[in-house]
Amino acid sequence: MILSMALDLKSEEGKIMFSYSYHIPPQEQLSYFQRMVERLTPPRSSYQQLLRKTYLALYEHHLRERNESMELD
Repeated sequence: MILSMALDLKSEEGKIMFSYSYHIPPQEQLSYFQRMVERLTPPRSSYQQLLRKTYLALYEHHLRERNESMELD
């Protein structure tokens, strides 16, 4: 199964500043997402570090749930 990831970053006015999509094989998804988050949120402040950790935790949770549901099928 290959997933497609899409990312849209919007300004405060709601305009899309950056849009990205890519097909990622399952075995590469977590490492790819970690690299993307690191590129998009360089560790300049504690807020950005917290944001990075939050995104990674949410994505890891999503992968675990998806893998569990695939095992049940």
